Amino acid sequence: MYQIKRNVDINSMKCLGIITANERNLYRDVQSYIFRKGITPTEFFYKKLEGISYGADNNPVLSMINGENLIVAKKDEDAIFIYSEDKILSPTQLTNLFVHLYDATRNADRELGQAIYANFGLNDLKINFINMNMLTGITPEVMEQACPDLKIINGSKVFFEGEQNKVKTLYDGNTGKLEYTHTSQNGINLMSFIDTIINLNPDIRLLMSNTSVTPSRETLVNILLSTIRKNYSGYRNYSDMEIARDLHAVLGADKEFDEKDKSEFFEAFNREKKSMLYRIESSNKTYKVFPALRYVLEKQHSKENEGEEDLDTKYMLRWYEGDPDNGARAINFALGVMSEAISSEREPNMNACRNMQEVKIYMKDIKERTTKLNEELKKRQAEKGERKHDK
Repeated sequence: MYQIKRNVDINSMKCLGIITANERNLYRDVQSYIFRKGITPTEFFYKKLEGISYGADNNPVLSMINGENLIVAKKDEDAIFIYSEDKILSPTQLTNLFVHLYDATRNADRELGQAIYANFGLNDLKINFINMNMLTGITPEVMEQACPDLKIINGSKVFFEGEQNKVKTLYDGNTGKLEYTHTSQNGINLMSFIDTIINLNPDIRLLMSNTSVTPSRETLVNILLSTIRKNYSGYRNYSDMEIARDLHAVLGADKEFDEKDKSEFFEAFNREKKSMLYRIESSNKTYKVFPALRYVLEKQHSKENEGEEDLDTKYMLRWYEGDPDNGARAINFALGVMSEAISSEREPNMNACRNMQEVKIYMKDIKERTTKLNEELKKRQAEKGERKHDK
């Protein structure tokens, strides 16, 4: 869990962003309630950050799981500055930051709900400044497929740039570095920023996706049931349990099957299987998380020297409750599930992309690369400081 650090040197840390409460977005009764407490809306939220975190030099620590990198919040005037000990983040570190901000809004929401029956969420915050560098394991080929909003720079095939919701993005395929920047006085909605990052970063989509992943072998049961219903008219309206009961009775009777009947049944089964796998493949390709997921699976399988496998149909993808990967409802759902998993310190009973072993290994590899790169940056910075001191 936490790596406790009581002392921080803000001057040596990188500012990731500046967050403020979006006062124009708050209802009048909410503003009145906060005003009566003698604080501003931004101070109200900052107190919630303090309430769910231990402090380092009185700054709320926003690092979460396995946090070698310290991320803290510091209030200055009427703004909240987010500082990172590392210059470059891993995808997991950024999503953990989102979870922490989500938890603070939930605390604010509970207080307002109990006091004046009002709400407070991520869309009641805005981010006025963004300067984030992130590492990804995604190749230029997959980036081009997964993020159509990013365009190749001067036909390089390696460097991409784009802008969505006023967030500028630069991708360097040589190093795997992604850079996000934004500066404006009015700021952009924090929920909108998270939504934008999901659209512009395949790794974040993998971690935030509400897509359920079911091994396609489990669909063989459905193929069997479908074959029986289509080829034996008497079973057309039978339930799964009723068909299973009859199958059990037939198989338990040690009945000899006619070779012709067996041959016709297996032909029908194979036709249905082929049709089902085609439907799975076609459906999977409509999910925006699929290009990144397929790449991660492909990479892991090649590492393990497994035989060639049809990864387009290895899993069947579906959205939970019909939700897509992004949008306010989907984001709140994903962050809520991750928050619960972190607080309970156990895996949620949800077969989402982020809980797949292959994805976990992939994210761990990126984190290790990120740690190594940040150590090199700190070492170079220290050597540079020593040279200046010698002069």
